[in-house]
Amino acid sequence: MPLVDSNDPAVWASLYDLARLSDPNQRAGFERDSSLYSAAPREAQGIIAALGINSTHRICVLGAGYGWIANAIAQQSGCVVAAVDTSTYIQSGKAANADVEILNADVRAGSGRAAVRQALGITGQTKASFTITEDLLTILTDAECVQLSGFLHDFSTVVVHWVTLLDQGGNQDPRLNWKSVAAWKALLPADLFVQRSGTVVL
Repeated sequence: MPLVDSNDPAVWASLYDLARLSDPNQRAGFERDSSLYSAAPREAQGIIAALGINSTHRICVLGAGYGWIANAIAQQSGCVVAAVDTSTYIQSGKAANADVEILNADVRAGSGRAAVRQALGITGQTKASFTITEDLLTILTDAECVQLSGFLHDFSTVVVHWVTLLDQGGNQDPRLNWKSVAAWKALLPADLFVQRSGTVVL
């Protein structure tokens, strides 16, 4: 079982206790008015540069939330992107908050992987160019991370994890699975890691 329940609105409220840009005295949570939405174009630039993404690529963004990063990657690179998130919290709020379709596809199942492939327009033995998990590993146990990576390699040429790294100051939510990029690489040696808000690739 994941370390936190991504279907629970209270979990999202606790993980994203953010001030509204329009009114810092109000709390935004994980909404369009948050700093996450406004930062998406800049953060997309970082991951595009880190991975060399271009218009020929077909990319799955997993754990995409409302797809803000996925949409920014598609707009800036011209590539085909499928945004995927199975959280009922995200699925129930996507009509009001997402700019792109958010697939409700469980990639651990063959049917879910098939749905992603269809959304990307790939057939036969062709694989997605990249699957990028968006700060997803931190809510999973190590065993779940290893299992997920295996499923992703089944339909992706390159598996990339975009991660917020361990803060040595101990200021991060203690429920979650925080690691350094070297520790993540040791756990999943076949995968690439990109530091969130940076371009460090390992």
